[in-house]
Amino acid sequence: MMTQQTQPTHLTAVESRLKSLREQIDRARQTKARAEATLEQLEAQRREALAELERLGVTEDSLQVEIERLQAQIEEKLGEAERLLRGV
Repeated sequence: MMTQQTQPTHLTAVESRLKSLREQIDRARQTKARAEATLEQLEAQRREALAELERLGVTEDSLQVEIERLQAQIEEKLGEAERLLRGV
């Protein structure tokens, strides 16, 4: 049997726990909303990047091959420049 003195303390503890849970839920909702906003921004950036690649004639599937081709071209041009400068 509860006394009058322990009952308010018990209710206060329960209320405190409920308040804490509500605060945690609110923080989780805020975190979820921020994550969803970030995801939307990242998806928009991805679409923009893919559109720019398309304008350059590169598809998402051929991107790695194009990167490798450009790296090889850079190496070739750097080697050519170094050979020309050795002759100076």
